[in-house]
Amino acid sequence: MSKELWLKILDSYKSHFETAWTEILTWRKRYSSEEYPQKVVINLFYGRYTVNYLWQELNEAFTEEGKKVSAKLQLTDITKAQNYFVDRCRTVKLTKTHPNLHHLLNQGGKVGGIQLSDYTNLINESIQGNHKSLEEIEFRYLYYTLTDIFVFRWAGLGLIGFDKVKAVGGATGLLIKIDEQHKLDTYDEITTVLGVHGAAKVLNRFYAPLQTS
Repeated sequence: MSKELWLKILDSYKSHFETAWTEILTWRKRYSSEEYPQKVVINLFYGRYTVNYLWQELNEAFTEEGKKVSAKLQLTDITKAQNYFVDRCRTVKLTKTHPNLHHLLNQGGKVGGIQLSDYTNLINESIQGNHKSLEEIEFRYLYYTLTDIFVFRWAGLGLIGFDKVKAVGGATGLLIKIDEQHKLDTYDEITTVLGVHGAAKVLNRFYAPLQTS
C-alpha cells in the first residue's frame, strides 16, 4: 500500500478524533480542576465497559451469525456495517452500561486490558496540579476512544466478509502479521493490536497537547 493511501485511511478517522477532542474541551470548561481528571477517566471506562458488553456481537461478526445479521440488515459496505456497531454501542450504553456504571467502577476489574486502579495516581497527581499527569489522562482517553472506533471498523469488515486478520489490515491500512497464538478472540487482544497499529497512528498525525493554565 502506498503512503498516500495509508494517510488517506488515517485521515478517515479524523472526525472521530475531533469528536473526542471536543468532548475533552467541553469537560474542561464544565468541571473544576479537582473534578475534571476523574470525570475524564470515568468517561474512558464508560466506553470500555460498553464495548465489553458488546464484545460477543463484535466477535460474532466473523461467524455465520455475522453473515445472518449482515444479510438481514443489508449491510453491503463498510460504512453501513461500521455504523451498525456504532448504533449498537449507543443502545448498549443506555440500556446496560449507564444503569450499571457505578457497580462496574466499584468492582474495578480489568476491561479491554486496563483497570481503574491504574489511574489512581494519575488522577491524584492531576488534582495536585501535575500537568503531565493530566495530559496523560487526556491522551489515554483519546487513545482508547479511537481504539474502539477501530474495533467497530474491524468488526464491520467482518460483517462484509473479511476474516479477522484481513480486517485488521482493512481497518488500519497496514499489512500486519498476527502471531498464530493470537486468535483475536478477546477485547484485550484486539485493543492491543488496533491501539498500537490504529489509534496510535491517528494520534501521531493529529494530536497536540492542550495548553494547561
